[in-house]
Amino acid sequence: MGSGVELILGFDHTTYANVLKQLEISFDEKDCEIAPSLNYDKLNFALIGAHERALTRVGFTITQYVTSQNDMWKVVTPLGERQLKSFQLEIHFDPGEMNETLEDAILGISISSRYLPTFADWKNQHGSIYPYVFNLELQNMMDIAKDEIVKAIPAFKDAVWVVKEKWY
Repeated sequence: MGSGVELILGFDHTTYANVLKQLEISFDEKDCEIAPSLNYDKLNFALIGAHERALTRVGFTITQYVTSQNDMWKVVTPLGERQLKSFQLEIHFDPGEMNETLEDAILGISISSRYLPTFADWKNQHGSIYPYVFNLELQNMMDIAKDEIVKAIPAFKDAVWVVKEKWY
């Protein structure tokens, strides 16, 4: 295992507490994750639709949505078939492996991921985009992702883009 970086639309420690309240969900500091709840499930269900719309907007053909340990889309891209991990609302926080404090925590939705691509990292069938080159293509994907996420979860209209190192 090692570390990698993800591109996340989210909120840092100075603002995420208010967003958690607005979304009526809570952060379980002991388990370092969002506490399970019906509201949390509803938000992630809304993100499935946001991801589907974003994939369609960039011209991918969706062939299947697979519910498994890693919910994912099977899509056809200009580079062939890909399996893309579904958008998911998470607390990105790892006090163990990354020695992070609560000030390092990010509430957000990653649009890239190691091992299984999500959205912005679709060109690499194993996920992750490194180095991040903020060109027009990536900016367009970020804009589409944010637009669709905000339609699903309006509280994300003030979210910012964060590049965060994560341990896998």
